[in-house]
Amino acid sequence: MYGFDDRVALITGGAAGLGLAIATRLAQEGAAVAIVDMDAGGLANAAAQLKEQGGAVHTVVGDVSSADDVGAAVASTEASLGPISQLVNNAGICLFRRYLDYSDDDFDRQMDVNLRGTHLFMSRVAGGHGRTG
Repeated sequence: MYGFDDRVALITGGAAGLGLAIATRLAQEGAAVAIVDMDAGGLANAAAQLKEQGGAVHTVVGDVSSADDVGAAVASTEASLGPISQLVNNAGICLFRRYLDYSDDDFDRQMDVNLRGTHLFMSRVAGGHGRTG
């Protein structure tokens, strides 16, 4: 339908749920797909499902809030599949509790995954290199 042949898509939070659904659709449309997630077992299951679509699949176990993990994910994806042409920043967390029950660590973790992770992937994929600081 959309024609993603010869495209490389990287999807964060791709081991299950919406991320896996997006990865599946992109694979069905011809994209080579890389999925990044902290759930190694989930990644293995997702990869098996995606390989049924017939395209190339690359998995990376990593934490989207870690600059080192993000840099490694981008580098290994490009080494395995080629330059990344599509990025889906899907990884995210939400802690369901009353605001006054949140600890500072809870807040920091949520911001690290939801905001910092998005920034790290965008800057590494769009910029083609890592940034520090």
